[in-house]
Amino acid sequence: GDTRETPRRHGTSVASILLREAPGARLLPFRYAAGKPSAFAEILGHIAYTSARIVAMPLGGYRRDDWEPFKAAAELLPDILIIVSAGNEGRNIDERPLYPAAFKLPNVLVVGSTDAFGRWPPENNIGPETIDIATAGENIKAIGFDGGRTTVSGTSYSVPRIAALAARILAKRAKEKKPDLTGAELKAAIIAYAGPNPSRGAPNTKHGWIAAPDQIMIDE
Repeated sequence: GDTRETPRRHGTSVASILLREAPGARLLPFRYAAGKPSAFAEILGHIAYTSARIVAMPLGGYRRDDWEPFKAAAELLPDILIIVSAGNEGRNIDERPLYPAAFKLPNVLVVGSTDAFGRWPPENNIGPETIDIATAGENIKAIGFDGGRTTVSGTSYSVPRIAALAARILAKRAKEKKPDLTGAELKAAIIAYAGPNPSRGAPNTKHGWIAAPDQIMIDE
């Protein structure tokens, strides 16, 4: 994972945010062996045989070779949008790449994290050529593995917020019997909601900032 400390049962808190902001979504959880990023290519292969259209991946790594199988698998699934986190190591991932974010695939959306006011914590990665958008992922309410309420921060928790927005977009289109979107088209639809980051200084993302994705009224 890409949290500031090694996550324990990280998926539960991520899933709780996604399901709160897109309560109508169906969640298909997959587990993988720690230290084996090649497993994500296998997971995408399984996902290809499901009805899933969105993959939330709040994680990443710094060895390109480890992620090449994932890249090859993702390129074979243009109808799926994969949402990945930008990481929390305080580095510029344009200069020191994080994978799979650095592959810049058309059906992969890379998400950074700010506080509710658009301020960028120094420990969160930046990358105006690699990170597509940011949203508020700091001090987010979540549910832990033990069922207790907790507060979480980091780019891992921006991912489910944007995944929930993606799910709401697809649900509205399905309700209106509109044609399916490809992964790249769904990515573009999300980016269209982004505005400039209100914090001062050079931009830290390519396309801007979404303040509160759960409050967006999906366009007619």
